[in-house]
Amino acid sequence: MIGRIVAWSVEHRVLVVTSTLVLMIAGAVVGARLQFDALPDTTNNQVLVLTRAPGLTPEEVERLVTRPVEAALGGMPGLEEERSLSRYGISSVTAVFHDGFDGYLARQIVKERLDALGGSFPAGVDAPELGPVTGGLGEVFHFTLSSPRRTAAELLELATLRIAPQLRGVPGVVEVNTWGGQQRTLEVRADPQRMAQRGLTLEDLRAALHDAVGTAAGASLAAGSAQSLLRAVALPRDASDLGHALVFRRGNPTPVRLAEVADVAQGELPRIGAATANGLGETVYLMAQMLRGANALEVMRGVHARMDVVRRMLPEDVRVEVVYDRSELVHATLRTVFKNLIEGGLLVVAVLFVMLGSLRAGLLVASAIPLSMLGATAAMVVLGIPGNLMSLGALDFGLLVDGAVVMVEGIFHGIGKATFAGLAPAEAKAKLRAHVATATRSSAGPVFFSVLIILLVYVPVLSLTGVDGKMFRPMALTVVFALTAALVLTVTFIPAAASLVLRPKDVPDRPPLLVRLIERGYEPFLAFSTARPRYVAAGALALVVIAATLFMRAGSEFVPQLDEGDLVIQTTRAADISLETAVREAGKLETALLGHVPEVTQVVSRVGSPAVATDIMGLEQADVFVRLKPRGAWRPGLTREALIGDVGRALAERAPGGEPSFTQPIQMRFNELLGGSVADVTVSVYGEDLAELRRI
Repeated sequence: MIGRIVAWSVEHRVLVVTSTLVLMIAGAVVGARLQFDALPDTTNNQVLVLTRAPGLTPEEVERLVTRPVEAALGGMPGLEEERSLSRYGISSVTAVFHDGFDGYLARQIVKERLDALGGSFPAGVDAPELGPVTGGLGEVFHFTLSSPRRTAAELLELATLRIAPQLRGVPGVVEVNTWGGQQRTLEVRADPQRMAQRGLTLEDLRAALHDAVGTAAGASLAAGSAQSLLRAVALPRDASDLGHALVFRRGNPTPVRLAEVADVAQGELPRIGAATANGLGETVYLMAQMLRGANALEVMRGVHARMDVVRRMLPEDVRVEVVYDRSELVHATLRTVFKNLIEGGLLVVAVLFVMLGSLRAGLLVASAIPLSMLGATAAMVVLGIPGNLMSLGALDFGLLVDGAVVMVEGIFHGIGKATFAGLAPAEAKAKLRAHVATATRSSAGPVFFSVLIILLVYVPVLSLTGVDGKMFRPMALTVVFALTAALVLTVTFIPAAASLVLRPKDVPDRPPLLVRLIERGYEPFLAFSTARPRYVAAGALALVVIAATLFMRAGSEFVPQLDEGDLVIQTTRAADISLETAVREAGKLETALLGHVPEVTQVVSRVGSPAVATDIMGLEQADVFVRLKPRGAWRPGLTREALIGDVGRALAERAPGGEPSFTQPIQMRFNELLGGSVADVTVSVYGEDLAELRRI
């Protein structure tokens, strides 16, 4: 069967070569739509449920909010796991579904279950809401806002009312989250003595405020041929406006002004998070999150374009500082991958030229590399597999040209330039084409099955599930696509193109120079080895023992850790720390790093939880983003591990007490989404007695 395909390809060589070139152009067009990112997204299929419970302690949140939500979500179709976290004023429940379950259907089912809870929560608890549709690669762009003239409240209003709507309009951006700033409010501080003198209660005050603030609809008033709509509006602009609100006393028609029985002042809502930068105090921190499955580079291009608009629309005194830009990591990773691919391809092509001894034959075999790559990238686009370090970095060009090399060397075998001596050019060409058909047909079967055996090696990888599957299946699929394309080319394009482009003078009379030199060195070594088989066996056994010893001491890890370029330091302080103290300690940490580690260029801290608590943390916890200089600007000989050691010593000496742990932005997010904790190893102890759990 394979031999007949090869014979047909040689007979219809022009058609086969032309069709291959057309398919190559089509593959290039499709491959241009390939998505790129630094790593595969290993996030499981989860739905996040957030519930705000202002004023409730963690124990109350757990008992009154989290447990009812968990009970309501239990038993959903496709549900694999539930986990939760209860903090002061906020509840987070994560429902994990199996990977084959539709993510949007899962969100719909979760929403229906939550709606069934109705008004079962205590007064003051907000309705549960779903977290954004994002994953471990979703945090793509972080930046801060600062101004020497504006208050934290004004900066937060700029962020939420002007900047966030602009960025949410970028295709692929699903949420813009904030840390820090202040939400302005008007505080009414009742004076018990003055209220008692006038016979007022707090309920009277509350009712008066409820009636005095807001709008009330009215009817309409005729005005000639038109009408005017009537409404009552009472929206105080500041504390003095609210102070004029009237409070009516029971049984007394004469009201009193609010300012006569209470102090009215501008205040702020209680905060569950803050942000600081470079030891200069508080700032407003914004984070754009990408829709899960979106193209990271396309989203970042849209974000960059929109940030130019944002910078132009902001007041002159407001400064934007970028903290984290995913496109930098993606571009750096792709540069490394493409550099290695180009170098590997050039090395393979050079070896082909040297070992085949024919320029045309070398170019013919080398053509299998780009053609196979185009076939692989087209298949990746069709199946939605992005190009990243794992998928593209796994390609081996030596494997791709194996079949083509065997085919061309089979053509060269048993024929030389002397074979065509005395023949007219047309006769020599016809004889070469007949030889090509015979040689490739005889080689096709062994080549086909040898490449098929290589493909079978990747079948176990394709059967992996969970995080392992999401990490390694893209790599295996990419290699399978490339090898399949190379196999098809080997039995169709290579024989057809060989019969077209190879000439009698391209067939070498003897092996190339390098091959002859290798043979000269190998023949005496082979004779020496065969004459002393015991010594050879003993040497081989010794090498096996040495290799086994080294392997046992080498250690192991799931995958090599990608150097993301920046650091994240996670700190944990006393659980009862105040917001002011947490901000002050974060500033000390930032100053310590900027002043004593030369490679550090920027330090920004996120304390507690953001406005949309996708990253639910207490005030005792902080994520510290540390931007580093490019590796070429580091101190000579400094490694990443040594740099982390310098950072740890600087913190221990100048900002102690934070229990720092070191990670990276993407690594931190994956740990948190997959295991519910940012640490590499976490131990959970379950029970009803909190005191006993703490003791354990």
